[in-house]
Amino acid sequence: MDHLTPERQLFIASGIGDDQQVQWLLDTYPNLDVNWKDHTEDNPEEKTSLHVACQKGHHEVVKILLTHQGISLNLLSKGRATAFYVACAVKDSIDCVRLLVADPRCDVNARAPRGRTPIRQAADRGCVETIKCLILSGRILDLGPEGDKETDPIMHVQNKLEKAYDKPLNSQKPNYIEIRNLLVKFKRDPEGTRRDLRKEQPSVLFALVVFECDGLLKTRDNTPADRFSRFFRIAHELPLELQRLLCNRVFGWAAADISQVYSEVAFHRLTKREREEDKKRASS
Repeated sequence: MDHLTPERQLFIASGIGDDQQVQWLLDTYPNLDVNWKDHTEDNPEEKTSLHVACQKGHHEVVKILLTHQGISLNLLSKGRATAFYVACAVKDSIDCVRLLVADPRCDVNARAPRGRTPIRQAADRGCVETIKCLILSGRILDLGPEGDKETDPIMHVQNKLEKAYDKPLNSQKPNYIEIRNLLVKFKRDPEGTRRDLRKEQPSVLFALVVFECDGLLKTRDNTPADRFSRFFRIAHELPLELQRLLCNRVFGWAAADISQVYSEVAFHRLTKREREEDKKRASS
């Protein structure tokens, strides 16, 4: 690819998932335009490197591109779609979706033509895991005008189910039913839906709790009260066997569940504050 510009090389490497080449290009050409759009006949949609990496599900490439200070996450292709919108429409791009939705620079509600949002597009393609990922992210999600078959994902999926006589669509019917029910529940009770989804993913939740507790353990007595409470609130949603494992990992206790640990640690923190207050009063 020596005869090609660095931007063109980056675009090709991103499309084939060559993360080492992508990293080398970004390191070698600091002034490279990471947002360059390909205008060749092979890319009539004029997508960026981020677009094609998301379209092909190359999450390692996406991860590298996101670290570049010049990256623009919300650039539109000729078809007026963001990279996030593209990722939400492809089942194999779920890891790309996770990376993008966690980035505060990403507009998770950027509309494509006809007012279609990323979550509507995920629903259209039957991407159940993508829908769950978006809900679990905690981001505010635009479900569009209620009752609009084109923009409202619930109505759009319901419309598809009513046409399920079509054989290709019929194979997707279970996914569409799950998506419809999930979105209806989410619209009615967002926090309750997120809580139930977390319970379906104990390994992910356990990783989150461990991440929280690694810092908590080092400064247990001085940890802000809101973080302290949040840690135990999340941990309490774990299955009992994981709660016990967590108790042993963090506190070295063979507790029955996390509630017992919470009571003991909360008492320890309270008595420590009281002792410190007694010392202050005694010295004044």
